Amino acid sequence: DLISEPTCTEAGIDRTVCAVCGETLSSKVIPAKGHSVVIDEAVAPTCAYPGLTEGTHCSVCGEIFVAQEKTAERTEHKFVDGVCSVCNIKSSKELNYTSNGDGTCYVSSIDAISDTSIIIPNKSPEGDEVTGIGKLAFDDCSGFDYIYIPESVVSIGEAAFKGCTGLTSIDIPKSVTNIESMAFINCFNLKSIDIPNGVKIIEYGLFGYCKNLVSIEIPNTVTSIGDNAFFGCEALTSVKIPESVTNIGNYAFNGCIGLELIDIPVGVTSIGYASFARCIGFTSVKIPDGVTSIGDGAFYECGNIESIEIPNSVTSIGVSAFSDCTSLTSITYNGTKSQWNGLEKGENWGKNTGKYVIHCTDGDISKR
Repeated sequence: DLISEPTCTEAGIDRTVCAVCGETLSSKVIPAKGHSVVIDEAVAPTCAYPGLTEGTHCSVCGEIFVAQEKTAERTEHKFVDGVCSVCNIKSSKELNYTSNGDGTCYVSSIDAISDTSIIIPNKSPEGDEVTGIGKLAFDDCSGFDYIYIPESVVSIGEAAFKGCTGLTSIDIPKSVTNIESMAFINCFNLKSIDIPNGVKIIEYGLFGYCKNLVSIEIPNTVTSIGDNAFFGCEALTSVKIPESVTNIGNYAFNGCIGLELIDIPVGVTSIGYASFARCIGFTSVKIPDGVTSIGDGAFYECGNIESIEIPNSVTSIGVSAFSDCTSLTSITYNGTKSQWNGLEKGENWGKNTGKYVIHCTDGDISKR
């Protein structure tokens, strides 16, 4: 009887048994087969697929030895009469355009969707260059899961993709320099997105309630993260905020319950109202030198924070800033006890916390 088949990495077992009493008469080990390595050839970028490096994997078990990595973004489609001359993909006929009166236009709306993919051409049927996606252009369009945006587009309007629940990812071309407020709010199934270089502000509510957003790349051109920018992004586990950022707005990361760590750049001078409230994944927080104010409710209900580092540049701690941080046991303050006592502290700034000790440069202060 063959007890177990050999695999690429594990041996199999074969045995002989008595047909009458079931006693094992003999058994032998069948050696593992070993991997069958095949080469995944490098792929040049086309308008349909990005470029990929060479990789290798096992053709039997599928284990990847050298993963293929993206080397270049897809090239532009070459539309002629609405059809790409390279890959034959057709631009979406349901799109409506509004002219800017200068040879350019923007996508203003879409009629009933007939396909799960939306392809925006670089020129409208009238010959105007498509440079934008307008306000509410795809508002609550849940029927598509892919959209192609051409390199001619430089701006994405307010709430342009609001409630597009079919989207799981989106490639924003590097030509885009302006993405207006709430552009992707309520895109519940959006998992990943890269913000292109050139964008300077992550506007109000840009990714609000994108509950399945796991990762995001913020370029070093961004200087400000607006109010409610990532409000309720529950699946977000990490965010690298570039050193170029000087402002983190109110409610910016409020309710990001999966966020475990945040590095606040040294250029930030104030932390907004409830910016990180209810980020229950935090276990420690370091406020960088240069911050002068910690806003009301900034870390409210961050129940797993155990330690906080606060620089002596801070002059005010807002109302309920660390209220309900029930696990808080240590505050390290880079200043004297006298400086700490002289800080402006809002009502209930540290209400319902653990029995913390404030470690100052000249001694400790215990919670009263």
